[in-house]
Amino acid sequence: MLFLENISKTFNPGTPNEYKVFDGLSLEVKEGDFITVIGSNGAGKSTLLNIIAGVFPVDSGKIQLDGENITNLPEHRRAAFIGRVFQDPMLGTCPSMTVEENLSLAYSRCRNISLRWGITAKNRQIFRNYLARISLGLEDRLTEKVRSLSGGQRQALTLIMATMKKPRILLLDEHTGALDPKTAMVVNDLTQRIVKEEKITTIMVTHNLEDAIRMGNRLLMMHHGKIVLDIRGKEKASMTIERLLKKFEEVQGEKFAEDRIMLA
Repeated sequence: MLFLENISKTFNPGTPNEYKVFDGLSLEVKEGDFITVIGSNGAGKSTLLNIIAGVFPVDSGKIQLDGENITNLPEHRRAAFIGRVFQDPMLGTCPSMTVEENLSLAYSRCRNISLRWGITAKNRQIFRNYLARISLGLEDRLTEKVRSLSGGQRQALTLIMATMKKPRILLLDEHTGALDPKTAMVVNDLTQRIVKEEKITTIMVTHNLEDAIRMGNRLLMMHHGKIVLDIRGKEKASMTIERLLKKFEEVQGEKFAEDRIMLA
């Protein structure tokens, strides 16, 4: 359902800071895939998500979603069918607005916006039901400012907002990277539940090898702007961190060395 064909991307071309991230990258994502993406610093993981979301235009190549060419579609147009959750819990919500006001904005996505009051009794009950699913008590804090929430609560809220109106594809950019291990596990479990229940095609960048192996049905390892491993099916189900690192070494002829990932 998502196809990237021969994507090339260079930042600061023609300058001393020129940096080529991708040179002919291709990727096919099937309907319902939950892909985890791992790789060293500078491998192109976040750039991949930003290219799919339309944040960065490509130098050459083509991006198709459901058979439609979206290569030149601007970011704000793609936002109507692409959900995103970032590493920083501050980025996905408006802290000066209440929980229900944030949810109302997300619920109104893809609709014509008017000056009418957006939070009806019916919508408030819908929001309460959504929040009750995540067992963090947010259903009883609808009128509180988002700034009062913890990082984990805010990230869970962002995830709900990104998936309320089922997106064609969900992009998660290290969305638990700024959370403590216990909270990260809660948000990851919520992620798996929502993705499974709503059958949302998902690409998740992570620095945690254990999460990359445990979550999803397909694992990509990137290195220097290339996809060097694409693990799925029975192979992924039986994968371990040791096997993954050994497989990388066999393919690349070098040991995987990235402190942040190895220490996670």
